[in-house]
Amino acid sequence: MLKVTPKGIGSFTNAITDTLRNIHLFTDSGELTEHGYVPLPLVPSNWDNGVYPDQAWEFVAGDPVDVIGYYVTDRSGGMVLSELFTTKNDEGELVETPLTIKNTGDRIAVSLRLNLLGAV
Repeated sequence: MLKVTPKGIGSFTNAITDTLRNIHLFTDSGELTEHGYVPLPLVPSNWDNGVYPDQAWEFVAGDPVDVIGYYVTDRSGGMVLSELFTTKNDEGELVETPLTIKNTGDRIAVSLRLNLLGAV
């Protein structure tokens, strides 16, 4: 089993975050293209120990669109990370939960927090 030292966690996190460049929203048919949406840039120096300041989009009115998650791309535009939007159901299980945008002022905010599970 590979174990990461406390010093290694910082080095590893810095190496990853230095390559991440944009955060995108996606629907079941691909990247969101409506409601005034544009991907948001990620500035490498804004990462702090695997945590990035919250990112938010505010939209303009249009036909309802379900946004199902977000993804992060690297310098070359390749997808590196992704996550579906979820909530807990009555049984406490995580279930996919799309966020619908349709009105001017609708917002989606994302918290980026990298976690190395099992790291020592």
